[in-house]
Amino acid sequence: MKKSSPIKAGSHRVLFSKITCLLAISLFTACSPSLKTTRVQVSSGRSEVSLADRLNQDINSYRASKGGAALKRHQGLDAIAQKHCEYLASQIGNGGLTGGSANHDGFDGRVLVARRVHRFSMLGENVVVSTNHSSAHLLKILAKSKSHERNMRDKWTHIGIGVVTTPSGVVISTQEFGSFQNITASGSEDSLNQAW
Repeated sequence: MKKSSPIKAGSHRVLFSKITCLLAISLFTACSPSLKTTRVQVSSGRSEVSLADRLNQDINSYRASKGGAALKRHQGLDAIAQKHCEYLASQIGNGGLTGGSANHDGFDGRVLVARRVHRFSMLGENVVVSTNHSSAHLLKILAKSKSHERNMRDKWTHIGIGVVTTPSGVVISTQEFGSFQNITASGSEDSLNQAW
């Protein structure tokens, strides 16, 4: 900071320095939220962790009701899913849902990360967007879609779940399904490495 005080006396200089310092701290504190934000502020608090945990339980219960095995939560897939949710939140903005907001942009990159970093041989992805914050509601939306429902019940071994809530109350969840083998419920590889 450039000193520009014309005051020469020692006590005035100290007083001026203290006032300048307090003013700088006040300005920094007032501006700090804008330093932390990007295009969209997203919540990453405890409620998203709880919603992701509940959605994981609901998906495993759904799989059990269809004769499927429970999926193991994988931190690497969680991170991949969370990053995609944050990307989608930045695309939605604060105004709510717009056409095409829920997408699978960059899915090929997520497949590469899942394969190279986490050693998964196959990856599937579901994305759901809603203003209802209930995991049961999110599961209901996914189950109504033939391709999302198939991803939930295929013979995956692991799951990663990301959740973001935008300031306007939109919940975005991405589920990454991973497997170390190339088998689906139908016995084909057609549905694998597909984003639904």
